[in-house]
Amino acid sequence: MSPPIARALLALALAAAFDVARACSVCSRGDPLAPAADAHGSGGDLRLALDFEVLSQRSGSPGAPTMHDDLDQVALKLTTVYSPVPPLNLVLSVPFVHKKMTMEHAPGDIFVASDLTGLGDVEVGVRWFFWESVNMRARMRQSVGVSLGSSFPTGANDAGAFEIGQPNPEHGQPGTGAFGPYAGLSYRLARDPFAALVSVSGRTHDANAQGYRYGSALLWTVQGQWTALPWLAAGFGLDGHHGRQDLQAGALVPNTGGTVIWASPSLFVNLYGKLWATLRGQIPVATAFVGDQSVSPVVTAGLQFTVF
Repeated sequence: MSPPIARALLALALAAAFDVARACSVCSRGDPLAPAADAHGSGGDLRLALDFEVLSQRSGSPGAPTMHDDLDQVALKLTTVYSPVPPLNLVLSVPFVHKKMTMEHAPGDIFVASDLTGLGDVEVGVRWFFWESVNMRARMRQSVGVSLGSSFPTGANDAGAFEIGQPNPEHGQPGTGAFGPYAGLSYRLARDPFAALVSVSGRTHDANAQGYRYGSALLWTVQGQWTALPWLAAGFGLDGHHGRQDLQAGALVPNTGGTVIWASPSLFVNLYGKLWATLRGQIPVATAFVGDQSVSPVVTAGLQFTVF
């Protein structure tokens, strides 16, 4: 068996080893631009990434302790990273989402409330590495970057309706219906065969047409990576999210907001040339939610390709 075929089979086997991922569908996890734009480009290079993610979220229904809302989401996200000059990364992410909302009135009494598919909120971001230090003798490079960006209300936010005749809830909509700007700072250290990334950023949202405003959040990432072989790299880190409660017409929304810390193992397998398969898990190791909420591990599988 040729090495490229063996590596492809290995990547597929690793992806199949993970069960359906479960996580909060509205909280960001870690650096908004990592790993799409966590390093310098070469100047004029273009990178593409295609990620597949399956999420689920459970939250209690206000005033009804025996009732729960479950949201299952499948997302396919295409990310483009262009570096017109080495210190600058321009990032565009286009998600397509499928969201299915179910309600549990009592244990075993479950019905589908909504089932929607469509374009999600497109994100545009930029990361500029304004400082860099290179030590050729030690084969070490350090850089500090600032990131700015925002999600845009491209996803539908008034779609569908409950089978019970009520409007579809916000978290079941393909989009937020609002802008979601963020800003952050990152530090990267690379010394073959190791690399590390530390970043912190903040994100907020404005209110949408329905008067709903997603809670502002502080996000952080600490990631390390080891290149074991020219075609294989592994990483591990911690991602964090601390979010305020959502607001509806200025009032706090129950069972939203809180803190999650995720352990984040990752694997990168070179399939052929400039094509890499990526696999990343995010496992909640500490949570402090507001109200009745739960999260489970997340897995993201994808492909990354450097066009030129």
